Amino acid sequence: MRKFITVSVSLLFLMVTLLVFSQPATAGYFKHRQIRQQHRIYHGVRNGKINCRELHRLEREQCRIARERRRMLADGHLNWRERAKLERDMDRASWHIYRAKHNRW
Repeated sequence: MRKFITVSVSLLFLMVTLLVFSQPATAGYFKHRQIRQQHRIYHGVRNGKINCRELHRLEREQCRIARERRRMLADGHLNWRERAKLERDMDRASWHIYRAKHNRW
């Protein structure tokens, strides 16, 4: 089971990385931030601090943010409202990753 989770996380990480790098350069900050969040999730799974249920919830959240960013970049740039929304969503995702990694006694 642990091997399955590691393989699925690796594949998800590869998939998200490919999606992130296929975006225009105007959202470079958000691309790198999402990659860092994926690394945090991957290390949490590898260390055993994030379980399967938490992993799927965090994966869905990361995919939703990536999909939202692609939709916002459809016109080629991000306006200030779109940037603020992405920043807020990524802050919330970062908090969820932190809580998932530190929820054990």
